[in-house]
Amino acid sequence: TSAQIAQLSNPDLCPLDPNNPNLVNGGLRNIARVDAEGVSSGIDVFDEDPACIKCVCIDLIKEVSNDGLTWHDANDPQCSDAPGTLDPAYYRLTIKNCGTEELTNLVINDPVLGITNFPFGSNLPAGGPDIILTSAQIAQLSNPDLCPLDPDNPNVVNGGLRNIARVDAEGVSSGIDVFDEDPACIKC
Repeated sequence: TSAQIAQLSNPDLCPLDPNNPNLVNGGLRNIARVDAEGVSSGIDVFDEDPACIKCVCIDLIKEVSNDGLTWHDANDPQCSDAPGTLDPAYYRLTIKNCGTEELTNLVINDPVLGITNFPFGSNLPAGGPDIILTSAQIAQLSNPDLCPLDPDNPNVVNGGLRNIARVDAEGVSSGIDVFDEDPACIKC
């Protein structure tokens, strides 16, 4: 703990240096290592364990609904948790700033739904209100003609349409780029 090793407490970690080679998607990846030698064998041993802290962070939750009222996260890779529909399908995106820095240049992509580089909002403050996007903001989040699914579509999994949305943003003061992805599945 920081009581034994003072360097384990770092109250000034954020903001991160964007040129730090250990920077991964807005987080600082740090690997701790311990080395030892067997008392009786003399054999050297070691172990490593990574940890990551994010100062610049964005979170995306993509949900799907068959009625526009009840929402399902539906993340299973095999679509086992997907709701069923005969049409339409509605999608909702919730974007959260999970870091300590205000975010800008917010963009959504979802190739299966035909959403490409869709800019939204202005900035997303740290600790600020979430942004919720529906078909009122992005028309492609409502799909009145989803069914029947094309069996040759590579995104059809176990009778469901699995698609992944992605949000990209940039830290206002650091310039660090961050992203998050989240899938949703719906079955016909």
